[in-house]
Amino acid sequence: MKVIGIHISALLLLTATLAAQSPSKANQEIASIETSYLDAVTKNDAAFLEKHLSPEYLGVDNDGHLSTFAEIMNARKTGSLNVHSYKLGKQSIRVTGDIGIVTECLSLSLVKDGQELNGDFQVSRVWKKSDGQWKAVFFQSTRSVQACQLH
Repeated sequence: MKVIGIHISALLLLTATLAAQSPSKANQEIASIETSYLDAVTKNDAAFLEKHLSPEYLGVDNDGHLSTFAEIMNARKTGSLNVHSYKLGKQSIRVTGDIGIVTECLSLSLVKDGQELNGDFQVSRVWKKSDGQWKAVFFQSTRSVQACQLH
């Protein structure tokens, strides 16, 4: 019985160790894809966005407008949404299973429907891992009441 107890204890310890390592790897994956996403948005890289936005994607921008995947892709192709630059402030990443949630402060310079929009925004993005690939499924942006502490 002692041998079985030792094996079970070792198995539980190994499982806990592996589980503890997984979120760290997932956090790194999310941090990397988030940076790549922001770079792609700045470069207006429609191919990257098509690959990394879920067809079920929904976004809520700072004025409350709800956008679907099709609307986001159309805005990119027509140039009605053009992000000139971003600077990343404080970022937090939480991963639970196949869901990653990013909250971050972004200092943005962009043009939307011909209007310049510059400032600091609190942004949330939800990523879902499907078939081994992270895809953005939701986005929300709110103008920040305080300036981002930039890195």
